[in-house]
Amino acid sequence: MSDIKKKIYIASKLFKKPELEDKPYRIYDTDIKGFVVRVLPSGRVSYYYEYRNEAGKNKSFYIGRHGDITADQARDVAKNKSADKTKGIDVQAEKKKSKKVAKDNLTKTIEGYIDAEYEDWAKANLTSGEITIKRIKRNFVHLLDTQMEELTLWDLEKWRTEQQAKGKKPVTVNREVSDLKAMLARAKKWGHIKHHPLVDLEPLKIEELPPPRYLSIEESKRLLDALKDREENKRIGRASGNKWRAERKKELMPEFDKYFVDYLRPMVLVSLFSGIRRGELYKLKWEDINLDGRVLVVKGSNAKNKKTRHVPLHPEIVAVLKAWQDQTTTKGLIFPNSEGEQFYDIKKSWKKLLLAAKIESFRWHDLRHDFASQLAMSSVDLNTVRDLMGHSDIRMTLRYAHLSPEHKAEAINKLGSKGL
Repeated sequence: MSDIKKKIYIASKLFKKPELEDKPYRIYDTDIKGFVVRVLPSGRVSYYYEYRNEAGKNKSFYIGRHGDITADQARDVAKNKSADKTKGIDVQAEKKKSKKVAKDNLTKTIEGYIDAEYEDWAKANLTSGEITIKRIKRNFVHLLDTQMEELTLWDLEKWRTEQQAKGKKPVTVNREVSDLKAMLARAKKWGHIKHHPLVDLEPLKIEELPPPRYLSIEESKRLLDALKDREENKRIGRASGNKWRAERKKELMPEFDKYFVDYLRPMVLVSLFSGIRRGELYKLKWEDINLDGRVLVVKGSNAKNKKTRHVPLHPEIVAVLKAWQDQTTTKGLIFPNSEGEQFYDIKKSWKKLLLAAKIESFRWHDLRHDFASQLAMSSVDLNTVRDLMGHSDIRMTLRYAHLSPEHKAEAINKLGSKGL
């Protein structure tokens, strides 16, 4: 083809898929000025409307791809755009404006804002960002398509009533609503919304904080025994498996010849003796531990209250961490997952451990409660407990003041004789 530009009447009855050339070329419609077919050497054929805007600049409006749209359909679009052009409308500029409006509207929905902006920030800045995002999407799935500024207090009042009717405790409901409110506060700060729709939503009244769940002496022994038994069973199972493989001349699996078989036992022990939160544990790095000075540093960036705190390490935990350090090669995270990345959940192994230890109604977070409870029952003053736990509200610490009848009786006995 000597001329890269052809002119024909482009319509479905007349237009056949054009021949391919070594270079791209255009076919111009003889009836509608600016209606163009672009043909690429790859075989892609697309429809466009080309024009000059008021500033005299050449513009190109993409209509569609041949096969996805017919020539007649493309003609109709070109006619409409030509009419708009006659009215002085810059059709390509209007298209870009419409796209921007659509994108802005999408990011103003709860889900759109989470996916486009909030999720990455939450993972990088919140102690349990990944868990927080999952919790928001799970709890408020019916509101994900709602524009953030169109949320009403009634939406949340209705949801809270339904959750309590299902047996959810007010403290849990308040925590889940606070996730949503914090997300909206960030959206306002970043300029995605002009006002916070839930700023006047007051938390549900809680008569008193629930009593902390901690381990009894028997439960503590069973937990530690279950951790040791788990590792021993894994070693026995691996040895048995390798014997089976060797007999069949199959490749052997690595033996569990290190002090720990995996992450679980050291993670539980560190939590029991330091009281750090699960998210803080997951983000803990070797640079945050001074084994010689026997201190663990929870950085403010990883702490719930954003304040750095220093936790002295028990001598047995120093030994645990040294043993764990000797068998790991990473210099970053202390407890990375199998891919070397940060953990976000270990529910499966934790659930199996509790089952083996015959311990019920005990969450990973309760390891933190156990740490504080043991301190309080050992007569450690509450201000020290508060500092070690990183509590911003003294009410959280006061839950550990009086924990058991035995402890209360011991306190009374310390009064001594009055000579009555």
